Amino acid sequence: MPLPPTILANEAIKTGVVICGHGSRRPTATRGFAELTDRLQAKLPGIDIECAFMSLAEPDIPTAIARLRAKGNRRVLAIPGLVFDGDHARKDIPEALARYSTSDPESDIRYGRCLGFESRMLDAAGERILQAIRCSALDIPLSKTLLIVVGSGASNDRANAGIADAARRLWQRLAPGWAMPAYVGASPPSIESALEHAVRLGYLRIVVFPCFLFAGILWEKILGHCDAFARGNPGIEFIKSRCLEDHPGVIDTLIERIFELSEAKDEATRATADPSTPSILPSDDPGLESEAIDTGDALSEPGAGEVSLVGAGPGDPDLLSVRAMRLLRCADAIVYDRLVSSEILALARPQAQMIYAGKRRADHALPQPDINRLLVRLARQGKRVLRLKGGDPFIFGRGGEEIATLADERIPFQVVPGITAASGCAAYAGIPLTHRDHAHACLFVTGNRKNEEIDLDWEALSRPLQTVVVYMGLVSLPVICTRLIEYGLAHETPAALVQRGTTAAQRVLTGTVRSLPAIVERERPRPPTLLIIGHVVRLRESLAWFDPGKEIDDRGI
Repeated sequence: MPLPPTILANEAIKTGVVICGHGSRRPTATRGFAELTDRLQAKLPGIDIECAFMSLAEPDIPTAIARLRAKGNRRVLAIPGLVFDGDHARKDIPEALARYSTSDPESDIRYGRCLGFESRMLDAAGERILQAIRCSALDIPLSKTLLIVVGSGASNDRANAGIADAARRLWQRLAPGWAMPAYVGASPPSIESALEHAVRLGYLRIVVFPCFLFAGILWEKILGHCDAFARGNPGIEFIKSRCLEDHPGVIDTLIERIFELSEAKDEATRATADPSTPSILPSDDPGLESEAIDTGDALSEPGAGEVSLVGAGPGDPDLLSVRAMRLLRCADAIVYDRLVSSEILALARPQAQMIYAGKRRADHALPQPDINRLLVRLARQGKRVLRLKGGDPFIFGRGGEEIATLADERIPFQVVPGITAASGCAAYAGIPLTHRDHAHACLFVTGNRKNEEIDLDWEALSRPLQTVVVYMGLVSLPVICTRLIEYGLAHETPAALVQRGTTAAQRVLTGTVRSLPAIVERERPRPPTLLIIGHVVRLRESLAWFDPGKEIDDRGI
């Protein structure tokens, strides 16, 4: 890679570089990261470069910066040696930089971007995968090969979406029969469920590619799962690709990150004592981030674009409608929510612009008015815009607000309904929402609080012979159950909480309106969840058909 023009090595302010890695208990991974830094140093001989680790290895980030400062570097460029922009990049590294800045107020520390999964990184991943396949002695066509791209699995939705996007791009580039993401951590689908799915699909070869720089404990776990599946499925070839390691594409991308940071404006990149400042944390795709942030009213002249408001269903990609799938595969820009699964995002075409607009309680990536204006602006640029929302866009999805803005601005739009969480999660939990012997009606309500109050018609919700489904009711569950009992609902009425319904991480907690709050407090489920109250819950005992997770059953009667 030719070095771009820069004043980095010759400027009046001497500048050093620290490459910040995760760290590992495995010396081979730590040593590999240090060797990667040495190769980078050989490509940039005029610059002082140190490697550092967030944990589990030495030196830590403040120590590495101190070494650069001791060599006379007044400015330090900190580059996250991470593939995706997860919590480590957005929180842990900035906090370490802030700790050093507090001890050395005269330091000038700038923070750069993660490696991302752009052209050189995509080339590196593709080469690793093809190298592994070429070592096989079996003549199996790519059409009979399934690729599983594995990430660590994070609470950060942006990082998980990066793994799904990597699977999608590699599928388009290498043309295997199929490619899908998987995660080692808590995020679904797990590597085990991905392997099971691949076996069920009947592929003759399964290639597992780790989207990590170096092999540590997580990669060893992946290897263990693959070996176990290989022993149980002797008719399938299992191939394990190398990690990205010190591939030239990785080194060239690091050089790119260094030089783009050295030429950035000070106010946009300076690390401050506030590690949550978003301006020092650019996304993996600058074009994506600019679309997500620039939501002003300065719009281009009307073009030929349109917006499709599409329901993605409760999580299982097999529940997408045919129309939703068709629009997903031809969209120019996709504005997607937090509850849209990574497997569904992986179905988009690689050229599509992916814009995250997810919301969680008290944390909105984009305020709703900004999302409305963004849809208008993208459509006026002549793009086929897909507004992808979990469940059904018209059931607690604020879809009505979005198309109202589109109608006011005379933007063509269409609405594609999706399977709402109530029907999807209830069906996968084995709970019929209506039944002639148990429930003649079904009510959908939201448990979101407004000013710490839940404004619901408690008298109507407490009537017998009906099913009550509460969306977004996890935090308010104790209050909901207490109020229902106060308004006359029998305390032994069955109730269930479904976590991540229809996915491989589905988990069902069952009890009664009296006992369920204690069960939830003990088990600590995480959103998204759905609360179902009514005698139909009891039918789960005989009708449950899909339960990959652990079931907690305490009817408390």
